[in-house]
Amino acid sequence: PQQPQQPQQPQTASIVKDLVRGCLIGAACGDALGANTEFMTKEEVTTTFGPLVKNFKHTTQRPYGSVTDDTQLLFSFLQSLLLCRGSLHPPLVSVLAAHHALSPSSFLFLPSYSSSSSFSPLSPFSFSSDEEGKKDKERGGRREGGGRRVRKK
Repeated sequence: PQQPQQPQQPQTASIVKDLVRGCLIGAACGDALGANTEFMTKEEVTTTFGPLVKNFKHTTQRPYGSVTDDTQLLFSFLQSLLLCRGSLHPPLVSVLAAHHALSPSSFLFLPSYSSSSSFSPLSPFSFSSDEEGKKDKERGGRREGGGRRVRKK
């Protein structure tokens, strides 16, 4: 006697691809919705929008629904991670930096992963120190110094 056929399950890779796509769309939507409050304190948000957001006020020069550099960095990071076949070792940083060189913005933020002050002597990019971020905060800026700014040399 033949065994009853089990319903076919979708391929795991397809499921993962759909989940990743959903996460990316969700992140981009959240970024676009929150772009008008980027870098604002809770008090500044309350002053601008009131205690309960009932509608959205357009407070920037960006078109409605625009994502910020946060989404651009997320996409660049994931594309770089794919190019490095999932490796999180320093070569990923070089690929990410090269990827970023093609982007329209002139800088990006990366989490600190070492005390190195640059990628390599051949790299067109360099890290600024965490101390610069702390000094920026002391001058009234918003950088805490927890990340490292990458700039073209």
